[in-house]
Amino acid sequence: MKKFCCFLLLFLLLCGCQRDSSSARKMTAEERYLDLVELLQAQEVLRESSNAFDLSGEIVPITEGYRYYVFIDNARIALYDMEALACEDGVDYTNQMAASVGIFEENEYHMIPNQSNPDKGYVSGLVISGVSQKPEVDLRVLIQWENKDRNNNTRAYYRLHLAVSEEND
Repeated sequence: MKKFCCFLLLFLLLCGCQRDSSSARKMTAEERYLDLVELLQAQEVLRESSNAFDLSGEIVPITEGYRYYVFIDNARIALYDMEALACEDGVDYTNQMAASVGIFEENEYHMIPNQSNPDKGYVSGLVISGVSQKPEVDLRVLIQWENKDRNNNTRAYYRLHLAVSEEND
């Protein structure tokens, strides 16, 4: 009987210590955002372009400095649940918000070649924008997406150099 009680107690202790993956704490949007910013700023290898979509940008003067825009469009493959983030080199994004899309929104954004239905989240392109104090910026851009079955997540890092053009002066 003594062995049985010890076995039962040990069994209950072991079962009580199991971690249930369904009850694991999920990251908040703010935690995900800060993790993505950290990943992006630490990335050493940055691409200049993508085979999956077009990536371009523009910077224009505004009253408070300069506003930059990052354009993601012309998808050549199916991109589901897209998220994008752009960080200017040398800026601390713990107190300032980086340009982003898809991280804080409840809506999902999908880009499918030659298809568009914005009401259902199927967009022909995405634009993110941020503010800078400089007329010329080097941006780090992170874009991630999933495949149709949601079993493969792709994360890609890019560098985008933007400068105010003479026609905008």
